Amino acid sequence: MSVGCSGTAPAVAFRHAAASGALSVGLDVYDLGDCSREVFSYGMTLVGLKLGVWIEGVEECRVHVVQEGGLPAVRAVERSVENALGTGELPSGEKRRFGRLTQISDSEVLYESHLRGMLSGSEKLRELKIDVASDGVSRGRALLLERLLRETGVKSGRGLTVRIGETGVSLSDAQGAFLSEQRVFGLCCMAELEKGPVAVGCGAPRILDGIAARHGTRLLRYMSCPADDSDSEARRVAALQLWSRDTVMQAIKVLRHIADNGLSVRRFAELLPDFAVTGRTVRVERDPAGIVGRIGNEDNALNASDGGIGEGAVFRTARGYATLRTLKKGDGIRITAEADSAETAEEICGFYAKRVEQLRNSLDTERQK
Repeated sequence: MSVGCSGTAPAVAFRHAAASGALSVGLDVYDLGDCSREVFSYGMTLVGLKLGVWIEGVEECRVHVVQEGGLPAVRAVERSVENALGTGELPSGEKRRFGRLTQISDSEVLYESHLRGMLSGSEKLRELKIDVASDGVSRGRALLLERLLRETGVKSGRGLTVRIGETGVSLSDAQGAFLSEQRVFGLCCMAELEKGPVAVGCGAPRILDGIAARHGTRLLRYMSCPADDSDSEARRVAALQLWSRDTVMQAIKVLRHIADNGLSVRRFAELLPDFAVTGRTVRVERDPAGIVGRIGNEDNALNASDGGIGEGAVFRTARGYATLRTLKKGDGIRITAEADSAETAEEICGFYAKRVEQLRNSLDTERQK
């Protein structure tokens, strides 16, 4: 297995503790040290590791149990780790065998080398002027992209502005054209679908399914924490497509596509059908999964028959799509709506938010009787 962390003092302590525990029960451990989640996923893929633990946090640490390509672990793996940590019952052989620790200190160097390879070989890219911004949380990734662009010979200036966010990449130009995070991701997927199947998370825009069909290929979807191996094919493909979970790689892909094809941001945006995504969260203290399941059955969710409700109930409406998914902490429901305009998406989102609130209030009233 592999271990890594964000570099804060508590995360480093937990990383060492996780490595020691794994070594004590005979597991070989590859320590990737202090690194970002993206570097950790790249390092796992490079070494061919199938299980990893990446830790982050300052006052409270969050432990991410991941599998190939840095994908979230399936439920069986996640539960086995949680049970072992909760009870202290870690398996060991009759003859005590300690694992071997291997320090991997150059993952970040190799990761940056890979990014340089994605940027190289484009004279047209060096003709553009590109500024890089961030949302604050993603400042480190934005600084990395800016440094690599300048090393490649791309100058800053009033041309394109690529913004690295916590959840994606957006793009704008001096003429006022703008691509949202969802549209940038959709355009990256569209470019990759020309080469073959693409695997995305279950919450990715539904419009991508139609685009895949037009390209004569498939869009595969993997779940965040599946109870079985029904998404195993999607996970195999996704493990090798790191760009779908790496915002710096996404930024490079979209910049290369614009430069190499001589497109403006506005012309690039026209390649993808209009769609908008919006979302909101409704707090539900009791049985949010039950509410999602009930609405899913009442409204004939698209995935109600295939066991997918646990990952969110998906609905097709007359004007778009809606997805209802319980929060991981179990204290609410996240509603995401997709339509051909932001106004329509907001209306769909509002409709299902009201449904959730009404059902929540009704159940609360019944319990008080």
